[in-house]
Amino acid sequence: MTNSSGGRGFLATFVGCLVGGVVLGVAGFAVGAWYADRFMQGAELEGLLPPLVGTVGGAALGAGVGAWLALRTRGYRAAAITGFFAFITGPLLLVFGAVAADRVVSTNGASLWFVVVASAFLTSLAARGVVVIGAASSPTGASDADRSAVD
Repeated sequence: MTNSSGGRGFLATFVGCLVGGVVLGVAGFAVGAWYADRFMQGAELEGLLPPLVGTVGGAALGAGVGAWLALRTRGYRAAAITGFFAFITGPLLLVFGAVAADRVVSTNGASLWFVVVASAFLTSLAARGVVVIGAASSPTGASDADRSAVD
């Protein structure tokens, strides 16, 4: 059973980043909105800060945990470093993508979801090199010589 290194962990990282980022991003928005509603009744523009911070923080944590969990369940050795990489780069791509989308297209819900999907795609694409470097030639890190010695 050999695996090609071409698609190593790309789909798992993409799905993990997307699902984790969306789920925890929405949860972070809800917690931030609850906090602003509960403790900042008289706030005007500063009332937008807790939901924004909650969304970006939740998306960052969700992308990292989602990528790590997806790769860990697949048995990849480099799951921890890839999850950390997704945790660091995911929100950066999300913020820069939102700024770019605001300049290119009108701001609406469709462009926001496009930015979220594009952010997860670019994060998983960038993390692909980390996964390939971290895991030798198979998901468990065993080389062909190690596998042939067992057979």
